[in-house]
Amino acid sequence: MKKINAIKSYTLKNGQKKYRFTIRIDKKHVTSRNGFYTYDDAALAYLNLKQEIMENKYRVDQNLITFKEVYDDWMPRYRQSIRDTTYFNIHRSFEHYILPLFGKKYVNKITIRDCQEAVDDWINTIASYKPLFLRTRKILDEAVRLEYIDSNPMRKIVLPTTTVKIKKVIANRREKNFYSLEELQRFLDAAHRTGLQQFAYFRTVAYTGMRRGESLILKWSDIDFDKSLISVTKTLVYSSEYRRYEIHPTKNGLNRTLIMDDETMEILSAWKEVQKSFKNNDNLVFTNRLGNYWSSRVINDWQQALIVTGKYLMH
Repeated sequence: MKKINAIKSYTLKNGQKKYRFTIRIDKKHVTSRNGFYTYDDAALAYLNLKQEIMENKYRVDQNLITFKEVYDDWMPRYRQSIRDTTYFNIHRSFEHYILPLFGKKYVNKITIRDCQEAVDDWINTIASYKPLFLRTRKILDEAVRLEYIDSNPMRKIVLPTTTVKIKKVIANRREKNFYSLEELQRFLDAAHRTGLQQFAYFRTVAYTGMRRGESLILKWSDIDFDKSLISVTKTLVYSSEYRRYEIHPTKNGLNRTLIMDDETMEILSAWKEVQKSFKNNDNLVFTNRLGNYWSSRVINDWQQALIVTGKYLMH
């Protein structure tokens, strides 16, 4: 077979040799194929494609894949490896920030300038721009893997070592990332004035460091009053797909046992006595009167109200 000049070899970073070609469709359009392991594989693909073009069976737009199409194909596979809460956060970042900029663009038309301008915009408006950059890069990496594009333009942009917005966030966190003992006491005093359950809840969280989901699904069987121990074995996670809370293992999959102070245990014991008048089939520590666990939103509402009350108590 006569050698086809359009077929070129290239070498990957790992030293592997592959083949690619570019072929003209008409006066305005060309298309490329790459990733062939042998010259013969590339030649066969070239001749078949040339035949399609000569018989007018090749549509110019069939090789034009949008960023959103790659995302829609990638996300269901990726979702199998992550929690629902993680999926919800990632999906929201794509919907709010990434897809409005890249969704309708054909991946082979996305330039380094497009990527740089997007990241520059995120840097100036969002302190945590890095996840957006990494997620966009991941989709374009997928486009490379599927051979829609030869290289990923998001891997060629310039990232700052830090930004003014990030510096402000870091400074604020360093300045105020936790309550002082005085502020914590004032907050807990406000909770005590509001109700025993809120007092018991925030006292327990403050003195254990439990995550929100872990505290909401805590059961009385997890508490050993004789030994002053609390076992953390599970967490409550919101499923965006089913729009409900689900019980999962702890975030890192490790159970832990916490040694408690006497005062916190006494407060929990007092709350347990009061809660006996509630319906509580699931043996949960913190519940409404129907025996259901509280949602994270309710806890947020409690916290915001107590912050206001705590500030009032300063005066």
